[in-house]
Amino acid sequence: MEKSVCCLCKKDEGILIFKKDKYSFLKCPCGIIYVNPRDTFTKLKDRYNKNEVSGIFDYLTTREDDVVNFRKRLKVIEMYSKKERPLKILDVGCNVGAFLEVVRDKNFIARGIDINKSAVEEVKKRGMNAKVGILEDEVANEKFDLIVMGDLIEHLVDPQTTLKKANNLLSNEGILFLSTPDAGSIMAKLTKKKWLHYKPKEHIYYFNRKTITKLLNRTGFSVLNIYPTGRIRSIGTIIHKISEYSPLISKLANSVTPKSLKNKSMTINNYDEIAIIAQKTN
Repeated sequence: MEKSVCCLCKKDEGILIFKKDKYSFLKCPCGIIYVNPRDTFTKLKDRYNKNEVSGIFDYLTTREDDVVNFRKRLKVIEMYSKKERPLKILDVGCNVGAFLEVVRDKNFIARGIDINKSAVEEVKKRGMNAKVGILEDEVANEKFDLIVMGDLIEHLVDPQTTLKKANNLLSNEGILFLSTPDAGSIMAKLTKKKWLHYKPKEHIYYFNRKTITKLLNRTGFSVLNIYPTGRIRSIGTIIHKISEYSPLISKLANSVTPKSLKNKSMTINNYDEIAIIAQKTN
């Protein structure tokens, strides 16, 4: 374990708001919630590579649904890009490559990077380009029109440094796309520490619309759009997720729902996740 600080203020002035799974959650005066102390980067990296959290098996199961969801996201992103096609794209935290598959279908030039070796191997098996590593490993002389960080920033040990690196890697007026849990959402406030996104073994920082905007502004970005984003999941997966809030309801729903229905997918939006489209300004 190691001490951590607010990724925006770079200070440890947070007030303890609760403990979960023996981890302490602090809220900085600026509004950012962070885990302190937290697991070391080495421990986190080992956990990802053992697929103990954000494992490839879950993402392989939801891959088809994710592809549909990412097609919708790409349509929104394209509305803001000023670059003529084809876009040059870097997908940071690409996992098994669902977003890379979407952009490949549109003949964009894309590459992924992920800390999980088995995830990168899965991407390569499908004939797409990816490498093992973190964004800070990238060489600055290669520029991208779009950098994607889907469900990533909450995992980072130093989001401010990573965003500065992303800014450095983007071409002039390049676009950054982020998605992250919204700690300011009604769902987060109602469920408190039971909120399913409070996962201290992998999620280190928690943002709301105001704090993510401040962080992006500080790292050389202008926010163009923030909107609540849902995802497509099978009814069986949704029933399983309900267990985070009520094991009894989840168990009852599981027992009465036919197996054929559990495999059906639907769009779910609890309005507790946000997508952010930002543009490089300097």
